[in-house]
Amino acid sequence: MRIPEPFFVILNPTLSILLRSPFHWLVSKNLMLISVVGRKSGKTYSIPVRYIRHRDTIRFFTGATNKWWRNMRDGADVTLLVEGKNDGYHAVAVESPPDRIREALVLLFKEFPQDAPYYEVRIDKSGHPLPQDLDRAAQNTVMIEARKT
Repeated sequence: MRIPEPFFVILNPTLSILLRSPFHWLVSKNLMLISVVGRKSGKTYSIPVRYIRHRDTIRFFTGATNKWWRNMRDGADVTLLVEGKNDGYHAVAVESPPDRIREALVLLFKEFPQDAPYYEVRIDKSGHPLPQDLDRAAQNTVMIEARKT
């Protein structure tokens, strides 16, 4: 089930507070807080996002139409609050190739099939994402990869 977009105005600040609290353990096994400084504004943006670990990298995803990820287009130092610990990372936005993003989305949906509707990806009865939906999602998704600095 997909949470309606207007609810994120309440949900994101609530998750941000929870992730910064001693009770972060309720959600921090699969949600984190990324803080990135805007290149033009100089303002710090903090966004709660789902993450997955892939080897020594933390991966997270967003729609290409969102703007905040553009601060990492050429790479940027960010702070990630993961499982209650703030650490410095270098994050790079990956916009292509679509096959690489598609492969990462398969791993995301394997671990978190409930996220598929946010990418307009349907899951078949055997638990696999539909290939045509994955292809489309890979074209409209940005993957950010972050490694500790």
